[in-house]
Amino acid sequence: MMEGTLVQIRANAVVMATGGAGRVYRYNTNGGIVTGDGMGMALSHGVPLRDMEFVQYHPTGLPGSGILMTEGCRGEGGILVNKNGYRYLQDYGMGPETPLGEPKNKYMELGPRDKVSQAFWHEWRKGNTISTPRGDVVHLDLRHLGEKKLHERLPFICELAKAYVGVDPVKEPIPVRPTAHYTMGGIENRPEL
Repeated sequence: MMEGTLVQIRANAVVMATGGAGRVYRYNTNGGIVTGDGMGMALSHGVPLRDMEFVQYHPTGLPGSGILMTEGCRGEGGILVNKNGYRYLQDYGMGPETPLGEPKNKYMELGPRDKVSQAFWHEWRKGNTISTPRGDVVHLDLRHLGEKKLHERLPFICELAKAYVGVDPVKEPIPVRPTAHYTMGGIENRPEL
């Protein structure tokens, strides 16, 4: 292979484990090789693909970095606000608003990933997101948690925010946006194939 010489190998079965296709999306968390080439190769040879329309989005990616702000941020009480500082998720069936620092399962920021990501899109359509050179964002605000809790419970988040977007979460909110995280579809897996 180093010289580029083609070698034919005969087999009764072939296992194609080529990974997903997340890099086809502008905002994603996937490595540079996750481009869907294996899926394309299979399809071009008559191997069916399935469930290609299913893509998992994570609602709090750092724009332009491929890095996620873990759900732990929201689990600890972090909130998502639009450009007006408004907790917009209550407008999309994920309310009512809960007091700061008291997250409740299935409410607001702890709603399903797909619903939280879709709410961002609706806010973008309304012009309620913040335009940045790395794309439109909303803010993940952790400031109300306080410096002590942030450094005890989310120290790596503080480091990531500083390193990738130059933000100290103790002092200012973190710009985030939905990002493609995982493609669920791929090469159909059936014994008769």
